Amino acid sequence: MLELAICDDDIILCNWLEQKLLHYGKANDCQISIEIYYSAEQLLNRLEEESYDMLFLDICLEHENGIDIGTEIRKKNYGKELRITYISTYQEYAMKLFRIHPFDFLVKPIREEELFRVIGELRELLKERKKIFEYTDTKGIHKISYDKILYFYSLGKRVHIVTSEKEYEYRGKLKDVADVTEEYFLLIHKSYLINMEHVEHYEYDNVVMKDKTRLSISKANRKKVRERLLQTEKKKIMNIHLITYLTSKLFWIYTVFRYNTILYPKMRIHKKLFAYFCACLLSCWGSMQWGTMYGDLIFELIALLIITVAYQADWQHHVWNTLMVYIMGILCDDQWYRSERKSDQLRL
Repeated sequence: MLELAICDDDIILCNWLEQKLLHYGKANDCQISIEIYYSAEQLLNRLEEESYDMLFLDICLEHENGIDIGTEIRKKNYGKELRITYISTYQEYAMKLFRIHPFDFLVKPIREEELFRVIGELRELLKERKKIFEYTDTKGIHKISYDKILYFYSLGKRVHIVTSEKEYEYRGKLKDVADVTEEYFLLIHKSYLINMEHVEHYEYDNVVMKDKTRLSISKANRKKVRERLLQTEKKKIMNIHLITYLTSKLFWIYTVFRYNTILYPKMRIHKKLFAYFCACLLSCWGSMQWGTMYGDLIFELIALLIITVAYQADWQHHVWNTLMVYIMGILCDDQWYRSERKSDQLRL
């Protein structure tokens, strides 16, 4: 969810911004929360308690100056990370904002596409920042990329961060870590939070991480863990085998094409290509409709018949073509359908 704030004494503009931002959220499946302030005093008081992903701030308020407000915000601890997008009728203010480090600058009248561009850039920034874990200890603020973290575990009042290289620790609660990393990490026990990308092996009541550490799954979390790991594992398997499958199809096309070109060198190239195009469409359509290796092979054989007819081949050559493609199909297509069998095993 994006937490946004608007500070402007122009009620009409505030309402327009609110409507456009909510429309953007609905169109892009993004939850957006918006709070409107008509004075700097209201805004500054609220910022003591509330944090926002972005503040839209007018430079020329009726009794206040937006540049001074931005300077005041930056002096506070809460204001160092706040992204400010200034709104003004005049572009010459841009240079005066240099020291405040604004996120962006919108010129009135604000165009919808410019507003949406700013929100899009904010979402991309927040998405990237979510992949970095930050923690604070006595030495200061530290950052670790999510992909380097194998898992977290809690011991007493301290949280331990385990990576493939070393282990870090700081004073905190594992539940707080789980709340900010829930999209990438999975809580399998009140004391263990794992990175699903680094699970080597899953069993009913425990998981084995890539560093060979075995972590127990609490009884209350077993169903949730199994479902999440199944989704993650199946996605990885399907991506790998999709490449294998497409490669096998290209190899099949090339091999049969070369084989028939040697047999029938006088056949016109455009007729050959058209026959192969029709055969490939039929073969791929059959794969999606039947969803089994044998169904796929049947459609490949039918596709090969189209090729053979296009080449005006005799039945002796057709038999050799059929046998060759059947053997090739078993070798290549079996690699693709292994993914389905492995996914089924995960479900059990």
